Amino acid sequence: MIRLAGYLGEGAEEFVSEFADAYIYRQLVGSNERSWRQVNKDAWYSALIGALTSAELDLSSSALRSVGPKRLAKELADETAARLEAGENGP
Repeated sequence: MIRLAGYLGEGAEEFVSEFADAYIYRQLVGSNERSWRQVNKDAWYSALIGALTSAELDLSSSALRSVGPKRLAKELADETAARLEAGENGP
């Protein structure tokens, strides 16, 4: 549950950032290239991408920690050795 709150928090940060960026841009440049409706649409998209990216990074990090660096290195070395013995050059 705490992780979910973190993901949503990252999404909220991105959402607010879109509005702040648009407001500051309008104040400094005096241009309103994007309507507030477009900013709102972009903000929701940024929130979604921010939350999903946060979740992906956290979950992949957790997966790597659960495997352990020594085990992961051994598995990669074994896989590489097997490919070399089979004569494979590709990834």
